[in-house]
This record gives sequence, structure tokens and C-alpha cells, in this order.
Amino acid sequence: DPLSLDPDRDAAQWQQWSQFKTDQVTRFVKRVHELVYGQRRLRHHARDYTAPPHALPLTAAVFTDPEQARLLKHQDWQTWAQSGWVDALAPMTLTSSIKTVGEVTRRFHQVAGVPVYSGIFGPFNSNTATHVVEQVGEAKAEGADGIILFDTAHLTSPMQTALRLGLFELPKPQGACMPQPTSAPATGH
Repeated sequence: DPLSLDPDRDAAQWQQWSQFKTDQVTRFVKRVHELVYGQRRLRHHARDYTAPPHALPLTAAVFTDPEQARLLKHQDWQTWAQSGWVDALAPMTLTSSIKTVGEVTRRFHQVAGVPVYSGIFGPFNSNTATHVVEQVGEAKAEGADGIILFDTAHLTSPMQTALRLGLFELPKPQGACMPQPTSAPATGH
């Protein structure tokens, strides 16, 4: 009975229970992958991998420390990525620290084998617009393929404006002409 397990009294049994839960989550991730992509096993470790147009991208927001993610959250994200069961990982930094965002992004970029979308918690942590932009900039500088903001309920108007004017400004298509202002109609004087 899982309710009677005590990690202090029976560490081996507790470890078996923990591994069972981790295996259940991993089976779920694999099953969702099979439902999205069919029964074939895809191994798409290249960063330039493009999913088939009919396929939904399969991503996972994960805790950043692989061992703690496995032991406490039952997320074996390294296996998911190495097996090709997820298209991208979003490490949840859970911090306001610009330095930590960069370090986590760099580490994931080196080991994940799939695109990395850094989880930025600046809005949730009530950081300033400038601070959020600095977090996003650090993630991009360390190789993030994109970012995820946690969460939109806390994304203020100044944050949206700062992101829109800086890091997420859409490039103008090459050869596109910007509309020119029209002259005011003649008044007939």
C-alpha cells in the first residue's frame, strides 16, 4: 500500500515506488508521442528537425536538475529527449536570476539533443519589464531556441511593450515596402 510507505523505514521499497511512478510518466510521454506521430519511432535529435506538417509539436515543461526531476517530479526528460519522444524541452527556471536563466539554458542546450525553450518566470515573480527583457536576452544569448513566459496572467503591459519593441520585433519581409503616408486631400483654396 503506497500510503503506508515510509522512505525512512524502507528506502528500497520507497525507491521502487518512486521508480514505478517515473516509469508511468515516461510511458505516458511515449504513448502521447505514438498518438501524435504514429507507431513509428522518430529519432530527431538535430536542432533543424522539422515535424511533419500534420503533427503537433510535443513539448514538455520540465524541472531543471535531471536527478531531482526524476526523483521528486518523476520526469525522466533526458530519456524522453534521447528517445525522440519530445520535440522540445522547456526548462522551468523558477527564478528571477538572470545568471541562473543563462546557466540553465546553456546546460540544456548542451545536453538535451532537442530544441530548448527557456522557461522565464520574470512575469510570475513580478519582475520589471527591463528585468524580464534581460532574462529573455540571456536565454537567447545562451542558445535558447525560444522562450516560454510564465505566466501570461502576470505579463504586464510594459513587459509586452518592451518585448515587442526589442527581442520579439518581427523582421520586415525582404523586398517589402512600407506603406507611404498619403497626402492630405487638396482643400480647394
